Amino acid sequence: MTGFWPMSTLGFLLAALPARGEERGAPALSLSLAVAQADALKLSPGLRAAEREREAAEAQARGRRSALWPRLGFDAYWRGVTDVPSVALPVPGSPLLSFGTHESWGVGPNLSWTFWDSKAAWNASRSLEAAARSRRQETAALRRLLLLETRLAYFKVQLALEHARLLADSLRLAQAQHEDVAQRLRYRNASRIDLLSAHQEVLDRLGQLRQARSDLASGVRDLFSKTGAGAGTDPSLPLDARTASGLPQGTEPASLLLELEPLGTSLAALDVRAEEAPDPRLRALEEAAQASRLAARSAGAERWPKLQLTARTGVEYPNGPVRENIHQNALGVSLSLPLFEGWRVAEEVQRHALQARASEERRSQAELDLERDRKQAGDQLAGLRVQQGLSRQAVSETEELARLIYDSYKSGRSTFLEVQSANLRALEAKVRSARTDAETLAQLAVLRSLSSEE
Repeated sequence: MTGFWPMSTLGFLLAALPARGEERGAPALSLSLAVAQADALKLSPGLRAAEREREAAEAQARGRRSALWPRLGFDAYWRGVTDVPSVALPVPGSPLLSFGTHESWGVGPNLSWTFWDSKAAWNASRSLEAAARSRRQETAALRRLLLLETRLAYFKVQLALEHARLLADSLRLAQAQHEDVAQRLRYRNASRIDLLSAHQEVLDRLGQLRQARSDLASGVRDLFSKTGAGAGTDPSLPLDARTASGLPQGTEPASLLLELEPLGTSLAALDVRAEEAPDPRLRALEEAAQASRLAARSAGAERWPKLQLTARTGVEYPNGPVRENIHQNALGVSLSLPLFEGWRVAEEVQRHALQARASEERRSQAELDLERDRKQAGDQLAGLRVQQGLSRQAVSETEELARLIYDSYKSGRSTFLEVQSANLRALEAKVRSARTDAETLAQLAVLRSLSSEE
């Protein structure tokens, strides 16, 4: 804004303003975009919950895989009965012969293995593995979304800081012009109307700056909630150190000196071609469909025979009618074939098949949405790049125009209303340029989130 007046006049007017200096007691906090992203990923409870769910799904898949192998166990039993079968021999005077005892027990290891089930266990295991991979991709998609939200929150604060700085500069200029008009009024070179108009501009800028600082505080709190930064600080009236070191008269001191990367630095960091990678949302839906298809195969296998091998060895008592311990070995094969279970298996197969179709349809819709979003972001970015050049040119021309109109006012050829209008156009051009840069950053962040592996 210093280009509005000749340097000698401007220097005299600004020197007459009370210097605020850097705010004493206001803590300083520096936060880069990279640190904000890393802190957001580390802090997010939602991301940690997704990681735990992924680990749980992987553990479930590993547990289900154990059904493919033999099961070794240990058995022990005890049994007591009141009546024991007995028989009398056809010999006069012979005692009753008991077949067993009132108590019986056995102990020993056993082995069982389902060695044929039409791949029911195999497909069930593969289904859970696909579900775990789907969870992994969902976690990656959530990570991308969290990074995008953090970047947008960071860019919002960058824009709000720039907006507050521009308004502070504009307020200082308005105050200096008001002092100049007051001096000119003493020498009859200005009117009371000019003085009141100049003071109204000061009041407008004061209100705009206070609102901008409130908006900045809201953005800072949102960024802090995502990154965990700023613990123990008061972000109710934050400012950057440059603005806080020379606050205009009538403004509140900063409660926090916040230093972020300049908008240009963030633009340079994001405006690079990222490595293309499949979107994790699409991959998650692909894996979910595969999990449902494999679950349908596993359920359908229940229609067919199942063969199971069992083996056992151990000590038992009694040995039939003989009251003694015996070491017994047993080996067996069993076959089971369901003949009628209603429509349970058919409905279960259909349920999983329909879930697979639903996941495939959701993937198709997500792919359409993703392609649309990419093209929309690309179109917006192309338009914003053109606007950037126009905005910078507008800033340069409105600054020069404001300076020329003020010189014209001092020589009596223009009214102070024209000065105010020129000042407002210059401020709006600068704010528009900063907003264009911030919107460009937002579209770059969206494209990065949609197109690359973060």
